[in-house]
Amino acid sequence: QVTLALSDWRRSTPADYAAKVLARHGPIPPAAKPNLARIRMQMDMVLESVLPEVLPDGLIVWFSDPDSTYHDCGIGSPQSLAAIANADAQFGRFLELWRAHPQQQACTIVVCSDHAQVSAQRRIHVREALATSGIGVGVALDATTAFAGSLGYSGSIHVAERSRIAALATWLNDQPWCGNVFTAGGDGVRGGVPGTLDRALLMLEHARAPDIYYTMRADERTNAWGLPGTCWYDSNEVPLGGGTHGGLHVIEMNNLLAVQGDRYKRGYRSPWPAGIADIAPTMLAELGIDRPKPMTGRVLSEGWSHGTEPP
Repeated sequence: QVTLALSDWRRSTPADYAAKVLARHGPIPPAAKPNLARIRMQMDMVLESVLPEVLPDGLIVWFSDPDSTYHDCGIGSPQSLAAIANADAQFGRFLELWRAHPQQQACTIVVCSDHAQVSAQRRIHVREALATSGIGVGVALDATTAFAGSLGYSGSIHVAERSRIAALATWLNDQPWCGNVFTAGGDGVRGGVPGTLDRALLMLEHARAPDIYYTMRADERTNAWGLPGTCWYDSNEVPLGGGTHGGLHVIEMNNLLAVQGDRYKRGYRSPWPAGIADIAPTMLAELGIDRPKPMTGRVLSEGWSHGTEPP
């Protein structure tokens, strides 16, 4: 298995092959926002080295843009538009090779994004806001720490005494920067604490799951470039106006999954839930390889040319 990591070449394996590829295509350009030169080099390596020399049965290519540029420069900024145009152009080079290749019919192409983003417009440091109200949240529960967890644009909090869950959940619900609050013990929709949603909606019902989850408030306001979706956020890494994700706004949860190949119907939009977890089992099914028992996801068989059975 060949792995080439332009963000940290030391992670590339096997070392001898990686050294040959780097000698041929390098040096690696410095990271940038947008990351134009690195992503161009990435596709050079794929088209000129990996495909003709390794002849992979499966190829995974991950572009750092537009995600990184969204974070730093904002969604709809000139830099983000340049990032998208470059990503499209580099993927287009792959499509040109595929369309002209004598083995095109044997190849399936999957395109996906892991998420979208909304614009960080209003900042609040949640840990400081809690401390100001007399609620200290540490990193682990102990004799002197009643609340512990991870805080940010979305957060998860363990509570030492169950009697204190309702008070914290209610306090979060009262904050203008807080969007959704989730607690356990509800009816599947409403949470165990009035005014909250059921933690089960997040599919996080595990013995060690935190007692409270929250997401920060997001809305449909437009950003500096006229694109909808802004939010409160808690980060010193994302600048004001930059992009962020990790909440539950419909925009940031809206990702792309598209498949093309001889096995698949043309112009078909599946009415069934599908996601990134379904790619691996679908590819294994195409290759005739039994899926490992712990693997989640399903085969996207409703998209196959002769697929008629619903999943």
